[in-house]
Amino acid sequence: MEEKKPIIPPKPEGFPKMPAPEPLQMPRPGPAPIEAPTGLRRPMRQPVRPPMRVPDIRAPLSGLRPVKPHVYVKVSSYKQIMDKIDEMSKEVGRIRNLLSEMDALTRQEAQKLGTFNQVLSRLRQDLEFVENTFTQPEE
Repeated sequence: MEEKKPIIPPKPEGFPKMPAPEPLQMPRPGPAPIEAPTGLRRPMRQPVRPPMRVPDIRAPLSGLRPVKPHVYVKVSSYKQIMDKIDEMSKEVGRIRNLLSEMDALTRQEAQKLGTFNQVLSRLRQDLEFVENTFTQPEE
């Protein structure tokens, strides 16, 4: 038995040969620049940092050691700091006194205004009486 070979059609001879392509001499592009996203996207949230821890300096409960803040100050400026604290406490006392005086004055003014309102209402009643008496003569 003869082996059958696949039939391959003969190549036509009328086609010209194509030259081999030359490599392009263009620079290769670098990585593409990152562009801001477009559209309605939610902005990225910044990571939330835990709040800064503040030492507790409240008055201690009875039976417990008092909590003292750890603050280091030069001995030379310690006196200045204590003087400023004294000045501030004096100012707070002065402001408290001014507020109490203002409160007392406000109460006095309110009392005087009440008195003036009573006098005005009495005058109004008297004027109404006189007006009614003279506008309606007796016959």
